[in-house]
Amino acid sequence: MNLLEDLLGARAEDLISEVVSRTEFGRDEAESFVPEAGRSVAGALAKRAGDLDLSDMTSGNNVAMLLEQIDIGALAGKVGLSPDKGASGLAAMLPMLLGFLGKNDSAMGALKGLAKAEGAMDSLKDIGGKLFG
Repeated sequence: MNLLEDLLGARAEDLISEVVSRTEFGRDEAESFVPEAGRSVAGALAKRAGDLDLSDMTSGNNVAMLLEQIDIGALAGKVGLSPDKGASGLAAMLPMLLGFLGKNDSAMGALKGLAKAEGAMDSLKDIGGKLFG
């Protein structure tokens, strides 16, 4: 999702500050963590766009659903952090990131498109199952 990467670039400082203020991350740790975490969030969004509550992007359900999709241990390992520290960093930045997305018309349009495509794929799988099941 290039749009998410653009948004991350534009709001990276806000996300880094949020992670530093709400966790035990040092600034250097947050600077290396936020871009990696953003890529992981983009992957989770692509997988679960159809399940998101697009009317309330920062809902606890959206945050929990996306956290379940991310291999936090692998993410943390990429930047030399413990899984617990990675989890706390992700929990600190994810609501803010989803809030940014919810206020961005282009991002919301992209998520709606992903959700529709996911729904169409599910329908095709159902039809295929009935035909070839």
